[in-house]
Amino acid sequence: MKNGGEEQILTNGKKLSTITSWKHVAITLKPIEGEKVRATLYVDGDVMAQSDDFTIKPSDIKPSLCYIGRSMFSDDPMFKGYIDDFRIYNYALNAEEVAAVINDTEAISKDVNDDYTEVNPTSISTIKNASSKKGIYDLSGRKISKPNKGMYIEDGMIKR
Repeated sequence: MKNGGEEQILTNGKKLSTITSWKHVAITLKPIEGEKVRATLYVDGDVMAQSDDFTIKPSDIKPSLCYIGRSMFSDDPMFKGYIDDFRIYNYALNAEEVAAVINDTEAISKDVNDDYTEVNPTSISTIKNASSKKGIYDLSGRKISKPNKGMYIEDGMIKR
């Protein structure tokens, strides 16, 4: 996490290898004593790294843009892989709750209490400064001849 000039990193020194099987990655942030935050990194339900020395809290960061798989900094590489599920909770999950998320393979998540209604395939969001872009693009911004599956950009709008 980075807030202005300060950056705090949680790692165990290992990288996820270029593998052909799915990995479940979870990060929890839990306030502890004073201004300290406990950061825990789980991979497939196992604790891979933990630190009680974090002082930056997500509430301290007020970005104008938030990305999944892309850094706020243009020199950082894009995520190369697939993301099947992305969740944000308003509390730190414990190890048992992380395991429950891993095993939650239902069409509608067991931990979602809201009613879920499938939306028709229509425009769902405008892309900042892209309304003048004509044509069809994948989510990496590469021009394509026709959409394959999932979400795509057409004439400056995200569609699915």
